[in-house]
Amino acid sequence: MAAKELVVFFDPACTPCEKVIQYSRYYNIEMDWKNVDEPGVRDELIAATGQETIPALVVDGTDVVLGEGNIVTYILDNYAAEEGDVLAEEFAAVH
Repeated sequence: MAAKELVVFFDPACTPCEKVIQYSRYYNIEMDWKNVDEPGVRDELIAATGQETIPALVVDGTDVVLGEGNIVTYILDNYAAEEGDVLAEEFAAVH
């Protein structure tokens, strides 16, 4: 299975964005991080998603996943172990 291109639009001061960063680091997922505070990035976000919502994940340039909970669910569905994954179990317990 080929690796997917994952682009995350975020803001360093965004608490939900930090949760996405934590999960991506935990699962060692390679993502292209785009800070919406940098020139032109917010325009890229709007062009890619049609919205200004962050965090936003764009998968392979076409699929859009918006919001912390949805992105974490995407990560867990695609990168977490089937059983015995403590982080996945903790997330499931609160959602």
